[in-house]
Amino acid sequence: MSTAEVYAFCAERAISARILMNLSMDQKLRSVYKLLFIYTVLNYNVFDTMCYAGAAS
Repeated sequence: MSTAEVYAFCAERAISARILMNLSMDQKLRSVYKLLFIYTVLNYNVFDTMCYAGAAS
């Protein structure tokens, strides 16, 4: 990976972490919505990682 790709990768993960942190701090949202959102983000991250691994090989 080039330096630019590493920075883009880290920035993308930081955005996901900020969204999850904000959701966990908001007491008005129901737990079901939080879990569905976390599930979606995790699935996206796993799919994204698989795509990067496929491109690297």
